[in-house]
Amino acid sequence: MTSADDDVVTYLYGWSSPPANIASTQQGDSRTLQLTPPRYGDNTLYIQAVDLAGNTSVTGAYSFVVGRAKGPVAGWELETRPDGTQPLKSVVLDGPSLTTNNAVGWTPDVRLMGATTADFDGSAALMTDASVVDTSESFSVSAWVRLDGSGSDFHVGGFDGMSMSALSFGYTQATGHWYLTVPSADSASGGTWVRAESTNSATRNQWTHLVAVIDHAEGTGRLYVNGESSGAVNLPQGWTADGAFRIGSSLHNGAAANGWQGQIASVRVFDRVVVPEDLSAGTDDFSALMAPQRVGQWSFDEDCCGLARDQSNWNNDLSLFGGSEFAPGYQPGSYGISVDGVDGFAASTDAVFRTDDSFSISAWARLDSKTSDFTVVSSEAVVRPSSYVKYKPGTDRWRMTIPDADVESPGWYIAEDTTTPEVGEWYHLVSIYDAATDELRLYVNGALVSTVAGPTEPWHVDGRLLLGAAGSIDGSQWSFAHGAIDDVAIYQGVLTETQIAELSARPQSDN
Repeated sequence: MTSADDDVVTYLYGWSSPPANIASTQQGDSRTLQLTPPRYGDNTLYIQAVDLAGNTSVTGAYSFVVGRAKGPVAGWELETRPDGTQPLKSVVLDGPSLTTNNAVGWTPDVRLMGATTADFDGSAALMTDASVVDTSESFSVSAWVRLDGSGSDFHVGGFDGMSMSALSFGYTQATGHWYLTVPSADSASGGTWVRAESTNSATRNQWTHLVAVIDHAEGTGRLYVNGESSGAVNLPQGWTADGAFRIGSSLHNGAAANGWQGQIASVRVFDRVVVPEDLSAGTDDFSALMAPQRVGQWSFDEDCCGLARDQSNWNNDLSLFGGSEFAPGYQPGSYGISVDGVDGFAASTDAVFRTDDSFSISAWARLDSKTSDFTVVSSEAVVRPSSYVKYKPGTDRWRMTIPDADVESPGWYIAEDTTTPEVGEWYHLVSIYDAATDELRLYVNGALVSTVAGPTEPWHVDGRLLLGAAGSIDGSQWSFAHGAIDDVAIYQGVLTETQIAELSARPQSDN
């Protein structure tokens, strides 16, 4: 940064105008900084000069384009899935696989129904055979984690040197927060330690997405929790950790320490700074780090004989019952299912998704009558099932409903549309439960129509998925839909606004 004035003593800079970051300099001198652009594509850096008298110059702007993002250099799902996913094999071509000390357990259905996920008991560990990044340069690591333990620090992973991990991240007992910690030296003491902690307390027994970013260009360590920047710290000079990358503990004084208690999944390592766009959008070369997992999809276009095939590779086929049949869908030439409002519905064999974690449901629906409840999608329960998408004649609105418990007279969380649907018209509906924010969100035809507080202690419904009716696990059904349903998809995770807009604009089978 340079100014033509000889009495400039400070520069202001930033990625928005007016700039707010401060860089001091000797009077009249220029100043050189290393900065990390916040996004891919178009970026603009704004700069102002400030003189001895405090006068501020006009704002200068430098625009440039950042090219395509580089994907991870290593990654592992740490899950077995129906599609044949190998939990310890790298998802990156020619990337390193992991070895285990045989103490790692595998817990079924804890994150995704139909999958088994790596479970750590405090002594379990997974490791690469060699280092995966140069820790003296910028790098990042991300993971989905679920903490069971208490009473100690628990580390998700670390990049090993001879004595210390160059970066460790996880949970700190001292404050009850998520954190990352970095030593200044690979010595018995670790030299000077710095840490960045999350803004909010960690939640046990709930899946949380963590990203630890080491940005040596800017000298900053950053922590992201569930996609939000949640802590930063100034870093010491970086040093090279030549040892393995470990999952489930860190290295302290040459020995494994702070063993994780709980589950870990979908770990990714980058030899660059991860930016917010990586979390929610991704690129053509790699998926967003927080991308929701599609665990069920039914287009009904090529189905017959009372069986709707699951196109998500999770093997959650649906059987048609009663007065339900394949019929024209919402797109010309496509098919959905028609339901008669008497006893017609479709059902899976088992539970399709976890209802105590974030989920999204997308479906097209057409009302042929408004005389009774029209249940689009629900899950069986013992007493009170959740109707994730339905029409309520009493209010003449689409809505999402979730009870606070599976009891006879629960409290209800309801997100409801503000407009009246028309009989005979097709509507695209998306219902979302966001466990990170404890919110329910309802979208109609791509537009957000309602956001309400949801359960802070969600519970899992282990019954079948139903289309066109609500029901209990004893096999009884009610609130039958009278109309048609098409292109249904279930996601474990939260769809973005962009994804919802795309789904409302074209058939799910095209995604």
